[in-house]
Amino acid sequence: MKRILLWILVLPLASCATLLEPRPGSLLAAAPVGGTLTLTTPLEVPANSARAYIQGARTVTYWNLDEYYPYCVLRLSTVSDRARTVAPDTFTITRTFNDTDQAARRGVMVAGLNVGVSGVGDGDADHGVVQAYFTTRIFLSSARQPDVVYLDCASKSDYALGDYLTREEFRSAVGDVFRLG
Repeated sequence: MKRILLWILVLPLASCATLLEPRPGSLLAAAPVGGTLTLTTPLEVPANSARAYIQGARTVTYWNLDEYYPYCVLRLSTVSDRARTVAPDTFTITRTFNDTDQAARRGVMVAGLNVGVSGVGDGDADHGVVQAYFTTRIFLSSARQPDVVYLDCASKSDYALGDYLTREEFRSAVGDVFRLG
């Protein structure tokens, strides 16, 4: 009887262990802790910001970013009133994880009508399309540039259909700006 009870308790825990492994081909699997991420070209961080956005293998402004296509954001620890340049460097990957941030696109009740971002609905706000950012965060460390904190790589999608970036999607976002080692 004790063996059966032990199997009943252990089997569900053992099956969960496979859920902790990154999906093959995912960015999370391609960026292991202790690995490296190399910035191959200088990266400009605008004044009054702590972020540099990369999409389509080039830097873009936040306002020109298309969240529905893969992109990455290099994050510094401080905001400065002057533009800064992150120099080419090889960073050590110290921690990684996937995160999902939901953003529901629900309508707004106006005079009994459900007016949403995508049009006029039937008044039932529970039928909004749920959008989510699927983000892989890669924490970085460099003795030469300690202000660099992490790189977020993401895209926005319908919650039910989306997934975290693959290594190929990462490459399409950053091109030759970053290289995983």
